[in-house]
Amino acid sequence: MSKLFGCLINEAQLVSHALYPFQELLQVSEAESPFGWGMSYHLQMDVLSKRRPRHMGPLDFYKRAENIQANALVGSVRSLKLGPTVPENTQPFRFRSWSSAHRGFVSRFEQIRPWIVNSIPDFLRRNIKGVTDSEHLFHLFLAFLYDEGHLDTHDLPAEVLAKAMRNTFRTVRRFVEDAGGGETQLNMLVTNGRVMVMSADSAPVYYARLDGMLDCGVCHRPSDTWNRKPLIRDHENLKLALIFFDPPEDADKSELTRLEPKTLVAADQSFNVFTLSMTD
Repeated sequence: MSKLFGCLINEAQLVSHALYPFQELLQVSEAESPFGWGMSYHLQMDVLSKRRPRHMGPLDFYKRAENIQANALVGSVRSLKLGPTVPENTQPFRFRSWSSAHRGFVSRFEQIRPWIVNSIPDFLRRNIKGVTDSEHLFHLFLAFLYDEGHLDTHDLPAEVLAKAMRNTFRTVRRFVEDAGGGETQLNMLVTNGRVMVMSADSAPVYYARLDGMLDCGVCHRPSDTWNRKPLIRDHENLKLALIFFDPPEDADKSELTRLEPKTLVAADQSFNVFTLSMTD
């Protein structure tokens, strides 16, 4: 069991409104516990996070997010079988304005871990707190961004993130091959709160784009105040770019587009959503 989603929203105060049509996708059933989960949210230049290494019972990401303000969210759920159950190993991971989560595994990771570490500059290496392949992938990605001079660039094209992700995967797969090979799954999402990219290496990845909302489901709900009429509002300027990895099988996916395998999906600061090759 391993789930991941990310989104960009142009009006930070309308998180619950933007996610309302997709709240069914943000549920994790009690049957899937125990698991670890985390959520990072970006507001302008700040990145905050909540990480729970061990959780029992159901989880509702929509409820967790509906009272916060954010321009970007990353939510992650992962099996407790994948590494020690401590906050340092719980995704999403952060560095400055960046946050990331990964789904899958790197073959022969313990063998190639020193090679990955040696490919990362010292100042980034010192930020690695845990022992997971996911955190090392993230910092290798940051190393490639740093090499291109974009580590602290906020409004950068999504293609720049795609290039850094391709270089990360190419390097890791070469290391794995040199170590004797083995299956490696690299489903990775990265954002700086302004632009987002995710790879579809295995399992279904879906995306959606919202450009304006009429008859908002949140505003339409009756008020708790006695005898007050419910608000009915349109949010004509609300924009949302949403990416899901492996959403619930029985959830309504009619508003989602499925990504082809071995591709990247990216969302930029104009909330355009487009696909790119993983191998270019």
